Amino acid sequence: MYDKKDWQAALLHCGIQKGENLIISGSLSYEDKTIDGWPTLIEACLSMVGGEGSMMTIVKSPRCEPCHSDRTLSSSSREKFIKQWSHSSYSLTLAHPLEAAFLMHDEVRKIMHPGFRFYAIGKYAPFMVRKVSKHFPLHEDGPLQAAIKLKARLIHFGEEDPWVMMSAHADEVIVNGGINHVDGIAKWETFLDKEGKTIPQPKNTWQILNEKVRLYEFN
Repeated sequence: MYDKKDWQAALLHCGIQKGENLIISGSLSYEDKTIDGWPTLIEACLSMVGGEGSMMTIVKSPRCEPCHSDRTLSSSSREKFIKQWSHSSYSLTLAHPLEAAFLMHDEVRKIMHPGFRFYAIGKYAPFMVRKVSKHFPLHEDGPLQAAIKLKARLIHFGEEDPWVMMSAHADEVIVNGGINHVDGIAKWETFLDKEGKTIPQPKNTWQILNEKVRLYEFN
């Protein structure tokens, strides 16, 4: 099972630094193999960027909604959401478990925008949601444009998503890793280096739980 320390090791290999603004997207290939799923990964990301950093996720919305709710969600709103989320019929209205994990965080800021929903956590979360609400373009590669305006880096989990690849000036770092068992001790190991070259895998030591992580830099 992946825990917070495993993901911290993977994010460190990606080059995440203190004080950064991150935009998170994608899907975990083995979400059930990460303890507590996306909430654990969010906490790992927050620990890497520290108190001076922030992070945001962007979700496509099936309907147009006005820009609103630039505020911290109240505890009663979170409790109501968690109760609703436990029912499968409600879960279908959310695009992704990552969105649910952001919504359940104590300090999340949320804003609705025509075509997209934004969730931000961290020191500059209020600024981030205000910025995208005023300057976010409506076309498909808008999330990348928002990353550029926010001077953020985009970290993408899992397989490639077409909208992530639309920006020609994005340099990617690929980290493909998993759990390596040696003498009864499990630790995160990478399968690919920063140039995408395969690292030799010791026989009979790898647990097949490959998670791909791509970090996009905007020049």
